[in-house]
Amino acid sequence: MNYKKVREGVFETNSSSTHSISICNMNPDDVMNHLPVDGNGTLTIPLDGEFGWEFDSYNDVYSKTQYLAISSESSPKQREKLEYVLKKQTGCDRVEYVRDNGYIDHQSHGICNEVLAKADLIRDFIFNPNSFLDTGNDNSDTDLPKRQCDHHFGYEGGHQDPYNSGF
Repeated sequence: MNYKKVREGVFETNSSSTHSISICNMNPDDVMNHLPVDGNGTLTIPLDGEFGWEFDSYNDVYSKTQYLAISSESSPKQREKLEYVLKKQTGCDRVEYVRDNGYIDHQSHGICNEVLAKADLIRDFIFNPNSFLDTGNDNSDTDLPKRQCDHHFGYEGGHQDPYNSGF
């Protein structure tokens, strides 16, 4: 097979999604809970969120819950911790996931691992309106917002200042 060199002396990389999670410590006055629990005590989470290359910012409970639910699909331990927090915050007895066409771009899929390891981080991310999920890509000069939060995961340097509290 013959190969043709197209560029010389140029650094090349694949394009990527650039997702970032910024978590502010929870103030009890900031708690939001807009996840409906049905009469049987079930919280249903449709997995239809599409978190790809678009530049967007999410601070609503629904989108942040979907992001963590999609991210934790292949890890029973992460899913268990997520459900523990959802049950505690909403008072539901059962969490049900309805699989749809939701996804997280493969380049950003692992940024939730540290968040999903700590119940405090999960709670502060989902239920604090001052905590954000920012999505974007590295194909333009646009940067993700720089948030004034206590903890940062994902694009722009990974996790800083880890929680010391346990499950």
